Amino acid sequence: MSLFSPLSATDRVKRGTSRRLVVLLHAWTTTPKSLSDVRGAVEDADPDADILAPRYPAGVFSGADPCEISAQLCRLIEDVVMTRAVSGEGYEGISLVGHSLGALLVRKAFVYARDQTQDFPGEFPPVGFTWSSLVRRFVLLAGTNRGWQIETRPKHMPRWKFIGFSLASKLHRWGRFASLIAGARRGAPFIANLRLQWVILADSATGLPPTIQLLGLKDDIVNESDNIDVECGSAFNT
Repeated sequence: MSLFSPLSATDRVKRGTSRRLVVLLHAWTTTPKSLSDVRGAVEDADPDADILAPRYPAGVFSGADPCEISAQLCRLIEDVVMTRAVSGEGYEGISLVGHSLGALLVRKAFVYARDQTQDFPGEFPPVGFTWSSLVRRFVLLAGTNRGWQIETRPKHMPRWKFIGFSLASKLHRWGRFASLIAGARRGAPFIANLRLQWVILADSATGLPPTIQLLGLKDDIVNESDNIDVECGSAFNT
């Protein structure tokens, strides 16, 4: 069963005659609706940009595998790009926008598309994704780039959220539940591999697209150290 809901008018919106695609991926415990303000900003800045806003199972105790979500996102973007190309008017550029956990998932989908498939789920990692060459920028909205690590409740974190992190972590240790958020914990294979894959690409001949990290004034998880990995690209702004 697919981790993504079937594409619908709210998942993919073709607007005008745009040759650009903007992918929006929401955070843990949210849905695509949580990015309605971001979507509005995209529509204002680029009225013709096509928007792809898939939904993944992001509940507090979601058992989804973050690698599997990233792999499906990688395939989904490829399908959208190839479908557009069949019409004879392929995309000229793609922007990847992710919020919190969504920022990790879009980055992971990108490294998979660039053939860094060491932890790609399945027996035979695919090759030949074309869409990665079209990516012009990443926009990370409070991206937890090194994974989350919470020993005590941060000053600005709601109590319910702290309890959710703590309980999900315990449930994963006890019975392998809550795999999604446990997989995004600092030091988890999903995070450790992504950090290495990103550095490899940053040091490659083609490098990485410009990356922008946007942080709130009172973020409850992300701090300056979370920018260390993405700063290894030649064009990073925060």
